[in-house]
Amino acid sequence: NTSAAIGGEDAAELYQLEILQRKIANQAINFTRFLIVSRKARKVSKQLPSKTSLVISTGQKAGSLADALYLFKQAEIPLTKLESRPVAGNAWEQMFYLDIEGNISEETVNSVLDSLNEICPFMKVLGCYPSDDLPETEVAVNEKILK
Repeated sequence: NTSAAIGGEDAAELYQLEILQRKIANQAINFTRFLIVSRKARKVSKQLPSKTSLVISTGQKAGSLADALYLFKQAEIPLTKLESRPVAGNAWEQMFYLDIEGNISEETVNSVLDSLNEICPFMKVLGCYPSDDLPETEVAVNEKILK
C-alpha cells in the first residue's frame, strides 16, 4: 500500500483505518499542516489564486535572511508565512519555511526563485497549490446542486 494519513482517532474510527502509531508529535505544543504529497508536481492553473511553499537555508552571515526576503519585496510577491526551524545537529543554524502568494509557472515567481538559488546555500520548492482563498463554487450533478 502506498497511502498513509495523519489524523485523529475519531477519523480512523469513522473511515475504518488502522492506527499505525499514536502520539507522533515531537513537541508538546504542535500544529499540524496537512499536505498531499506526490512524486510528480502537478501544475496549477495561472487563473487560480495560488501559493507556493519552499524551504531555504541562508547560512549564518549577517543580513542573509533579510537579503533573501528582500527579493520577494522587490518583486511585490506577498509572503504569507515565515517559520524557522533548527537544523538538527547544527547548533544555531536555521531552515526557513516560506509560503508566498504566487504560482511557480509565473515568470516573476520563477525569477525570484532563481535569485534565491544563487544566494542561499540551500533552497527547495516544496510545492505549488491552489490557495484556500478560493470562492465557494456550486456544481450541478444530476440536477442536484452541490456546494
